[in-house]
Amino acid sequence: MYYEFYIDIFFLENMMLDYIVLALTGSILKWKRDFRLQFLAAFTGALGACMLMVSPFRGIPAVMIAGYVLTAVLMVRIAYGISQKHLLAKGLLCFSCTAFLTGGIFQAVSAQFSFSVPTAAFVSAGVLTVFLRGYQGVKFKTQNFYDVTLGFHGKTVCVRALRDTGNQLKDPLTGKPVSILAYDAARGLLDKDAKMFYIPFHSIGKSSGLLPGMTLDYMNIRREKDLQRLERPVIAVSKEPVNRDGKYQLILHPQLLDE
Repeated sequence: MYYEFYIDIFFLENMMLDYIVLALTGSILKWKRDFRLQFLAAFTGALGACMLMVSPFRGIPAVMIAGYVLTAVLMVRIAYGISQKHLLAKGLLCFSCTAFLTGGIFQAVSAQFSFSVPTAAFVSAGVLTVFLRGYQGVKFKTQNFYDVTLGFHGKTVCVRALRDTGNQLKDPLTGKPVSILAYDAARGLLDKDAKMFYIPFHSIGKSSGLLPGMTLDYMNIRREKDLQRLERPVIAVSKEPVNRDGKYQLILHPQLLDE
């Protein structure tokens, strides 16, 4: 009994799957991606897999495992230019987990639906991408919302806040990062002694404008058991709600938070 082995088909299958896994790895880790380097890395991975399959040492498990690990390390380095050991280890772990999941889905899809290899590969990538998007959405919801207490002249207001990396607003005079508070929430802080000033802004759909701003006494940012206190933070007051659904009333500047 013997099996026919088509190395050209084996090469193309591996290159396709390696490219998909590398793309998903970069998406998960949010690493800058160069499609040409990813293609070169996938080509290298497929070539390494073929060399291992025709190697006289292919029956030795330790050699095969070492060969696959070395090939994976080489692919991650080529695709993302990673040289630092901790980043390389992180990339290798993510690549390996993604490859395991993609391979499992690929085998299940191929067995159940008799798809061609390219179709099964892209269906597998699509299923895994949907799963990862859902996971990242849940992660965003749990990691980017905070309970914030604002203090000014003896008054306090408690609001729900969103950390938004798109908020790059800064006070042009002091250079301090500026968070944006909805007017309905700001009314609890305003009094006749509040010294207001104007902060210029630019946004999509509106070339420029001015937002009234003020310097608070303090801001307490809490998430679960972690508490961060900021002295003399600057906020801008928006006449429009910062969120249509009312889920949050304050948009935090990302630089205010400890990474």
